[in-house]
Amino acid sequence: MTKTTTHTPAPWTLTGPNDQGHRFVLEPGDPAEAAVIAELWACDNDADAALIVAAPDLLAILTELVYGETAGKPAVKDILARARAAIAKAQVAAL
Repeated sequence: MTKTTTHTPAPWTLTGPNDQGHRFVLEPGDPAEAAVIAELWACDNDADAALIVAAPDLLAILTELVYGETAGKPAVKDILARARAAIAKAQVAAL
């Protein structure tokens, strides 16, 4: 069974803060032209911002582990490396 999503594809990037303290999560591409996925008002918590930006990577690896070819089988080194990278991205202390 394969699950699909319709969220904005990764990688998401984080801007700011701007002069009002707002940060923006942007879709892939040129930041000057990219659509805003989320606006974080007066976000001074880098851990929250990192988790939001890492969400597509975390969802992708979890979906692959649960529904992909490796479901129910011993994990493959590549899958574990991607999982570690997604976790590290979510745990970034300072963006």
